[in-house]
Amino acid sequence: MSDQAFGTHWHRSDATARSSCHHEHLAQVRYGSLPPLYFTPSAQHAIQQNTLLHLERAQLDMGPGKPCPPALTREVNNLRKELSQGMSKERRKVLRQHVFSLRSEREKRVAELYLARFPGFLLDEDGRLDYGIGDWFESVVEEGDQERGKLCIVM
Repeated sequence: MSDQAFGTHWHRSDATARSSCHHEHLAQVRYGSLPPLYFTPSAQHAIQQNTLLHLERAQLDMGPGKPCPPALTREVNNLRKELSQGMSKERRKVLRQHVFSLRSEREKRVAELYLARFPGFLLDEDGRLDYGIGDWFESVVEEGDQERGKLCIVM
């Protein structure tokens, strides 16, 4: 039996679920200064303090948005629209590969925090991102603290 993400809820795709049409609605959760994020149902009540610190550090690393050329602004706006409407499994696979190819762990954490704002992407209680493609929680592993500046990303 597999789950597929549709908007802000999960729809079971087996025959029993189709006949009863059972939906489990996942709401975004806000912790402290973090933006509203999607968490797995088990994580919503079990977020550990070090995970919150990890996510808050990624939020600080994200920094404020910065002006960019019009062509890049259009690309970013198109990506946001696609993420908001629910990205296909194939596109989430491509996006995951892009995130994994980022040059630093900090950039990866920032990208994952950004993605957790959108339907189809979920954080677990350890802050690992599930891309909703069926292979749970392949993600970056947090390294020790380093000197940090802000990473100015366009998203």
